[in-house]
Amino acid sequence: MKRNLLILSLIIGLFSISGKKEVEYAKNWHLKTMNSVDVQGNCDMRINPTGQFIGKGFCNNFTGNFVFDGKRKVKCNDNIAATKMACKENQEIENEFFATLKKVDGFEVDDDVLYLKSQKITVLTFTKIIEPKEGKKKKKK
Repeated sequence: MKRNLLILSLIIGLFSISGKKEVEYAKNWHLKTMNSVDVQGNCDMRINPTGQFIGKGFCNNFTGNFVFDGKRKVKCNDNIAATKMACKENQEIENEFFATLKKVDGFEVDDDVLYLKSQKITVLTFTKIIEPKEGKKKKKK
């Protein structure tokens, strides 16, 4: 009897591990809009399942943490760390990006688009970065 219970427990454990759903926000993202304006320039970030993010802004690399509560609520830590490279032409938009990230309190993911919201208004829109599949080499022309 104990043996049967042990085997059943192992089977249930295996199903629960293999059936674990990937966290929908844990992807590589490319910034498309900020405060309802299309973004000119590159800003990408990776969000890990734990909520840690790391990215390349308009000029500097950055990192920080989100706390997701599972109910479409999210909080960004106030101390986003960033490198301090000089970039006069992009510093203003990068500062706006960091300030906007700190205001985020909600999120939604729909069709590989991440919407970060502040007071129910979308303030940052990201699209999923499609990674090339490994093992396939590009043909030379």
